[in-house]
Order: sequence, then C-alpha cells, then structure tokens
Amino acid sequence: KGFHGKFLPGGNLKTGELDLTVEPKPEIPGKWAGISGAPVLIQGRLVGIIQSYQEDFGGGNLAAVSIEQLLKEDSFAKHIALKDWEDFVGAICAKLEIFLKRSEQLSNVLGNLLSVSNAPHRPDEIVKKLVDLRVGEFEWTMADTISGFGKPQTSDWKSLETFSNLLLPIIYDRTTINSVHESLGKGTLLHLPVATRTVAEILMAAVQRRPAAFRKPITGDDWPVGEILLEPNPEGGFSNPGSSFIEFFDQMMNDKFVSTEDLGKPDRVKRRLVNKELIYRARRKGGELNYKHYYICSQQEASIVGAQLFNQLKEFYPQVIFVALADDPDLTPEERDIGRPIREILAARNSEGNL
Repeated sequence: KGFHGKFLPGGNLKTGELDLTVEPKPEIPGKWAGISGAPVLIQGRLVGIIQSYQEDFGGGNLAAVSIEQLLKEDSFAKHIALKDWEDFVGAICAKLEIFLKRSEQLSNVLGNLLSVSNAPHRPDEIVKKLVDLRVGEFEWTMADTISGFGKPQTSDWKSLETFSNLLLPIIYDRTTINSVHESLGKGTLLHLPVATRTVAEILMAAVQRRPAAFRKPITGDDWPVGEILLEPNPEGGFSNPGSSFIEFFDQMMNDKFVSTEDLGKPDRVKRRLVNKELIYRARRKGGELNYKHYYICSQQEASIVGAQLFNQLKEFYPQVIFVALADDPDLTPEERDIGRPIREILAARNSEGNL
C-alpha cells in the first residue's frame, strides 16, 4: 500500500510507494540505524513512518507503515492521545457554538466573513468552516472579527480572544498533519516543523526524540517553524547516558551556547550564561512568549534520569521546557502535563480556563 520511491541521504524523497531505498549504501556500519521510525515525507506530506531496523543496517530496501494504517491501530491512536485530542477539539468547538448562539451580532460578522450561505447563520456551520481554515486565513478572519466586535476588555471581547487563542493550535495541528512542511538540511535527517502535542508525538517519536525548538511564526505565515536546538552525534545517534544525564545535558548546552573563554567557569555560572543566551534569542525572535526552547526525550530516558534529576534540570535551565514522550501508551496525568505545553505553544496567553 502507499507509495514507491527512493530516500536519498541529505536529499528529498521522490514520489512513489512506501518501499524505500537508501542510496548510496552507508560507508560506516550502523550509520543509518537512526532512520528507524523516521517520518516519510512526499512533496511535503507526511505519509508514513519507517519501520524499525537493527543497528547494523547496511542500506538497501526500507519498508514503511502509512499514517493512514497507523491511525487505525488502537494502540497507536492511544499512544498519541488521539481520542483525548479529538475530545479536546470537540469541547472547544461546542463551547464556541454556545457562545455564538448567545451573540447574534458575532454570528452575523463571522458568518459573513466565512461566506456561510444560509441566514440566520447557524453556529455549528460557522465553527466547522472556522476550524477548516488554513492558518493565515484563520488569523486574518479572527483579527478582523475581534477588531470590529465590541470594545476591548468587555466580557464578549475577552471571550472571543480566548477562543481565538484556543483554536489557533488546533488549526496548526490540522494544517501540519495534513501537509507537513518538508525542509531537509545538509547533515540532518529532518528539519522538523511541529506545532502541537499530537503532531509532536508522531514526529518526535519518529526521529528518536531529537531535541528541537519551536516558535510561533509571524502573522500570515502558514507554517510553524521548528529548528534543531541540540545536534546529536551524527554517527552514534542520540542516546541516554543514564545517571550522568545532567552532565551530558550540561555538555550539550555548553557546546551550543557557551563561548570558549567561559568553558572553564563553574557549572552554575555556565548554566546562567546558557539561560541568558536563550532569553536573548527568544526576545530577538519575537518575544519570550512567542519563542520557547523544548528538549524532547522518551519516557524511558526520563525514567532512567528519575524525577529528582529531571526536576534538577528544570531548576538549572528554566528557559528550557522538558517534554517526556512515553513509550508506554498508558500515559499518566503527570506525563500529560509534561507534554501539554507543545499543544499550547501557539497560544501566547494560556487562556484555556474561564470558559
């Protein structure tokens, strides 16, 4: 089922079936082991995930499972919290419908902007059209509606702004999962654009929890932008060092953000320099609320590290949000809370409550 094609190292995936070929074969044994579980992108669309291969994989044929097939598997759907996400989206849409029923003025404004045919405009049709918009169209529609509806700080105005903040991650999620923006860079398997928790769990699990940073794009940009924050060893891959995890993480942060002349300073000083640099980069890229640094790892790594060490890392690096993705599909409430910030990243003001 699916597509045929060839995966060229450092290049693009050609259209075809999900039977892939790596060319040329790796010169170093095990070099391509990291491709196991990698996302398969065809013309920017996420179409599948490559099946698991042993570390001694030497190139040649690859097999992949289509996303369509994966989503039919109950365990996979549970692993990515698909039902939770659908329930979350349904609850927000239901609340928005109730809000629209109370405000004929808003229903008329949105109905006209969305070209809903029948009058009076039905709230359920308005909501359906709203969540089906592309990102740019959604932002423009909501900006026009908010600017022309009521006075700032009134209860209706605040509620409308709240709904806009809640719906934006949902729009990004659908846009991203329907057509993932492909951006392969030299020396990297994937330059990853993800926006919300569901998409993050599909893709980050696919690339072995590669560390990444995400930011909200400028208004009108259809794609959230992801960039590699910490590069894993290209040959050895990204692995967990067990009890020395803090030292391992310190070293990666120092290599990335600390200047050569400061490397000899105490750890506490270097950590302060790292956080200072992350704050500077966040402000340079559009404000602290719109730019977050995420470190994503598997639950297996988090278990090895232990809650105490993990909390220490959070204390040492307050500018980094640590996200643990569970290998076990039965996520605990704590794990849900850890993963939740990705879903909400595009809502600059955390406004999920008070609806």
